Amino acid sequence: MEIKLIEAIQKSETHFRGYVDLLELARLLRDYPFEDEVLQKARIYKKYMENGIINFKVTVRLEPDTDISEDGDDRVFSFSQCEIRDGKSRAAALCMLPEDILEDKETEAEIFLATKEKMDKLEQNKL
Repeated sequence: MEIKLIEAIQKSETHFRGYVDLLELARLLRDYPFEDEVLQKARIYKKYMENGIINFKVTVRLEPDTDISEDGDDRVFSFSQCEIRDGKSRAAALCMLPEDILEDKETEAEIFLATKEKMDKLEQNKL
């Protein structure tokens, strides 16, 4: 699987910030194992998003050995699995929308290259 981080800024060795294409994100997450509670919230967001996408940020955790390539100012991450850490219900709502609504739209994204355990520690330190 791949995801392109548009206008990527590398904040640290393992932290990247930029934008992701909403259609690409929705296609990527189509088979993501969202929890029932997340899907319930997503149905609510979907109703609002049908009239216009709500700005939001998604945080994604990828494994530390993820391959990264450069494409101008963008970074392309190639990976086998991902974990949505923040923005789950809005990201799930994207998967419920018709693709034409998502075309040519982006949202802010952060990508961390970390194990689940390290990501848990990073989030605890933010509190």
